[in-house]
Amino acid sequence: MVQGNREDNNNKIVTLKIIFYIISIIILICVAVVLLVSIIKDSKKADLQTVEAELAVYYVEDIEDLHIGEEFDLENYYIKNKNSGQCYYHIDEDNILWGCGSNSSGVLGDIEKNEVKELIEVAKNVIHMDCSEDDFMIFLTESGELYGLGENKFGLMRLEQGDEYKVVDGKAVVDSPRLLMENVVYARCGKESIVVLKEDGSVWWWGELNTGVILTGSEMSGLRFQKPTKVLEDAVFVTANRANMAAIKKDGSLWTWGHNSVGNCGTEIKNYIENPKKVVDDVKMVWFESMEFNYSQTENIQFIPDEKYKIEYDFTTFVEKKDNSIWACGMNVSGKDSEIRKIDAYGDVLCS
Repeated sequence: MVQGNREDNNNKIVTLKIIFYIISIIILICVAVVLLVSIIKDSKKADLQTVEAELAVYYVEDIEDLHIGEEFDLENYYIKNKNSGQCYYHIDEDNILWGCGSNSSGVLGDIEKNEVKELIEVAKNVIHMDCSEDDFMIFLTESGELYGLGENKFGLMRLEQGDEYKVVDGKAVVDSPRLLMENVVYARCGKESIVVLKEDGSVWWWGELNTGVILTGSEMSGLRFQKPTKVLEDAVFVTANRANMAAIKKDGSLWTWGHNSVGNCGTEIKNYIENPKKVVDDVKMVWFESMEFNYSQTENIQFIPDEKYKIEYDFTTFVEKKDNSIWACGMNVSGKDSEIRKIDAYGDVLCS
């Protein structure tokens, strides 16, 4: 009997020791896991800090307006608030387009109203607008009709023989909305040009792109179409600025053309790209010179404040890829070791 009790006690002791060892091992494993997770976090933090130190940084006015990281939706990129430096435009919740400012080219309607100090109604049923710094503007209606107002330079207002227009300082101007194109889903203004995306995915443009070697002072050359000309198909987005145009196709490929003496088309450097050229794949969005759609100004600010120019980067192109990374090319970009500017942007030729 005594022998049996001793064996039971020994068994209990062995069992307790085993349990103790198991608990100790579990505790050691937990401690090791915690330490490992901490090391990994610190490593990732260090790597992130290193990457951030390598990236050029660019200013934007309103990062929410860019819809970075969201699914592509063309309506997100409708312009409803813009200041041309001469005029202010706003589309309200009822889709009424309002404007004020200088009306010397009839961009606000009746040209007899040379200076409009308070907002006046320009058009109804408007979902998107854009304007140039060079005396013309466009707006898109709910029914897909694109209208224009202002100077007919390079045939922008599509005036034909017999059409009514007015002459101001030797320039033909249109001061009542003129239908430019139908079945349109999006359009943008360059300085002296218009690019249009139609319902069928075709891309059209007309006007002029000044595409000479601007920076070196060489003689200016340009691309010019007096009438809308189709240049691409299967597109989902288009944009333009004073000397460049771009389109994104359904497959995510980016196509650019225009001025390229500093590589701002994202391709090998040459004076200009005459026809749309594929640059890079997996692209969601593209901007020229400043990453923005809508301006923050109100009708009380008819002229662009100095602060506005802090977000503008001459002859620089920005791209958001489908993985939400931001890339840039052009005059203000020379790679990851480029000048640090305080959105993050990777620098390099987009088609590298």
